[in-house]
Amino acid sequence: MPDLTVEYHWMCQDNDRFLTYIKGSKGDEYRVDFTGRNQEWHCSCKGFQFHHTCKHVQEAEKKRCTWNAFHDDGTPVDVQMDDEHPNGYACPRCGGEVTSQGYGV
Repeated sequence: MPDLTVEYHWMCQDNDRFLTYIKGSKGDEYRVDFTGRNQEWHCSCKGFQFHHTCKHVQEAEKKRCTWNAFHDDGTPVDVQMDDEHPNGYACPRCGGEVTSQGYGV
């Protein structure tokens, strides 16, 4: 049996963790976050506690960038290193921070 090889590819940080605040229909603001490790969404609204989904999560899904060089056949954009881009690269889709992830091939 051949050994597993790990290849590293860039992806937008939103794939790993994502946090946003969504305003509800009555003006309340809800914290919506995504954890990439578990592929789970969470919302601070009461509806999410009962149904495990809500309209705030649906709105947040529209905001989250899902760029991944492994799937999208691309590379990140070179940028000047700063607090937002500590490794000197940015997501070509949203301009946010990128990180690398290993894939077994």
